[in-house]
Amino acid sequence: GGSAYVLTSYVFDNLVGQDASGAPAPELAKDWQRAEDGLSFVLTLDDKATWHDGTDFTTQDVAFTFDYMQVYPHVFVSLRNVAGTEILSDDSIRISLKQTDAGFVPTVLMGLQSHPEHIYADQKEPWRFAEPEAMIGSAPYRMIAHNKSQGRYVFAAVDDYYGGTQK
Repeated sequence: GGSAYVLTSYVFDNLVGQDASGAPAPELAKDWQRAEDGLSFVLTLDDKATWHDGTDFTTQDVAFTFDYMQVYPHVFVSLRNVAGTEILSDDSIRISLKQTDAGFVPTVLMGLQSHPEHIYADQKEPWRFAEPEAMIGSAPYRMIAHNKSQGRYVFAAVDDYYGGTQK
């Protein structure tokens, strides 16, 4: 639901973030270019980005997230218009669309949280995945404690966050 999305946004980064004015800004993707025909986007990833367990964030993780979310749809982000992904290099990936979509950046690239393939690949019921590994993300905070009965979540800053020091 809505509150869970907000909480997980502390743990899982998006491909594109927002600056202080709300405009698209680099996050996991340090650059993105829309094709002239509007049917694809090429993203260049930040090569400093890692998952909280120290594993590098890769284009394979991006492709995995899009494929995984086709099977296990995201609550707020529709991927119905995504035709597929193509890994171009270690740090570059193309996302192809079925038709042009002026809202692709703010809805999909800024709304779909990336997930680590090495953690989620074997998860066939992600809604039941509640092990500590489920919260290995790439964002500036990691969840260090959760008390379901009290509805309490405790987050700690990631010391070596690729995006710099947190406030």
